Amino acid sequence: MNELRLEWKTGSHTHTSTISAGTRVTIGRQPDSTIIIDQPAVSRQHATIMSAAGNFYLRNLSRTNNIPVNNQFRLAGAQTVRLHPGDIFRIGPVVLRVAAITTTEARPPRIKCINCDNLLDYQPEGFCPYCGTALAEGHTVVTLPDVPGIQALI
Repeated sequence: MNELRLEWKTGSHTHTSTISAGTRVTIGRQPDSTIIIDQPAVSRQHATIMSAAGNFYLRNLSRTNNIPVNNQFRLAGAQTVRLHPGDIFRIGPVVLRVAAITTTEARPPRIKCINCDNLLDYQPEGFCPYCGTALAEGHTVVTLPDVPGIQALI
């Protein structure tokens, strides 16, 4: 699963938010925003952070307020930019920083050879490189990738 860690300061308080892939985070003055910045220079719905195809994006929802990004350009209303670790952007007076983006890729299934007990990547029509036993023969133990420690017989 992909996650983005966002950090910002308001006054003397440091805030952190972890955003998971598939989650939409809203930033603004409105009380139902995910990240509330109660400042007059911030729109009620100023921006959103969303994910697509394994990446995270910042989209400006404000019609009147641009979002400075990395002190290089301003994101105008309805524009979107891909976020990277270390990126900074400003919503009103608050500077937010992308502290990290982590990617946890799903592991492929693993097979335990019934002859020599070596653990291998699953290859439905393959053979064990250690002893030559066919890996698709009966009673091969497969470790399921999404549930650590759970095994199934095929």
